[in-house]
Amino acid sequence: VNDFKIIDNSFVYYCGKYFDSSNYTFKGFIGFFKISEFLSNNIINMNIYKNFSLDDNYGVISNLSKLEVFYESGKLHIVSIGSTSDNNKACILEIVSNLAGITGSYNVGVLGNSNETIDDIAVTDNYVVTVGGMISSPDAAIHKFSRQNIFSNTVPYDTTYTYPTNEIDSNLHVSEDLENFLIT
Repeated sequence: VNDFKIIDNSFVYYCGKYFDSSNYTFKGFIGFFKISEFLSNNIINMNIYKNFSLDDNYGVISNLSKLEVFYESGKLHIVSIGSTSDNNKACILEIVSNLAGITGSYNVGVLGNSNETIDDIAVTDNYVVTVGGMISSPDAAIHKFSRQNIFSNTVPYDTTYTYPTNEIDSNLHVSEDLENFLIT
């Protein structure tokens, strides 16, 4: 497990990677459990949603490193960032569900190009923002998505910015403050 979020004081959502022994690869997953079960029972139902497929060019999601969970237009949105099994491309995953839990459909898209990494994700009142870097370059890559329209079909609908950081291969962090972002 790489990251987790609590929503409505009722559910814990988490993401990470697991080893699939049937084909000797790592795959990304998202899961959740009910806090009430955790506090009152010895047995917890760990609901896991995995095997997020991409097209033939990118394989599957091999790791999910960060996630955010929020409500938009009455639906639960789980947005996570990670990397793909082929060419280790940076990707973003969105699951939209009518219920608390993980019951809806998902969209996944690849960000930028093969030289891009993705380090963090944040959600504000209006946007989902990812930050990362360019491999072997001092540039930071920042993607801004509308919360209402992260995906148009299967392609992320975003605005991309690149900024020089003067640090090669450094990790970036983004935090939210309503509509403003602090990037360090």
